[in-house]
Amino acid sequence: MKNLPRLCVGVLAFFCLPLLLAYESGGKAYTKKLETVLLDEPKPLAHPAAKIGYAIELNVEQVNGSWLLVSSGANRGWVFAGNVAEKKPMANPKTDFLPSAASETTASVAARPLDEVAQNYGAQKGLGEAKADVEWVEQQSAQVNSAAVTEFLQAKKLGEFQQ
Repeated sequence: MKNLPRLCVGVLAFFCLPLLLAYESGGKAYTKKLETVLLDEPKPLAHPAAKIGYAIELNVEQVNGSWLLVSSGANRGWVFAGNVAEKKPMANPKTDFLPSAASETTASVAARPLDEVAQNYGAQKGLGEAKADVEWVEQQSAQVNSAAVTEFLQAKKLGEFQQ
């Protein structure tokens, strides 16, 4: 019984601490994706207003639940709070060698077949059927449309639909 008050305080601190660390109007946030889309409205499927790069400082102008109205220079829009960080992200050594974002890759480069060395490596690692596996995944994913994903996220209150 002596530890009950400590336990209660610990549980309260565990559940209340995230509320104290939430974003506030006038605060700062940083993008944590290679490309973060700012939206016209605080809705997941709203029209994009701007695109911001990685680790860019954003000024938080307004908080609406899990959505933040942010600005950076001339760019302004809504972003889901899960897509930003309170501290500036460190450089990512796993992607620092990449010359550009994946969205800047051309179709001819992306469609380039693997060379013989890569195919042999894949076969050694038991990935000889990777092409067939990718085709199967593409067929399966073609059966799922964005409306079904949105409906699932809304029903489960996940992602941008959490409250």
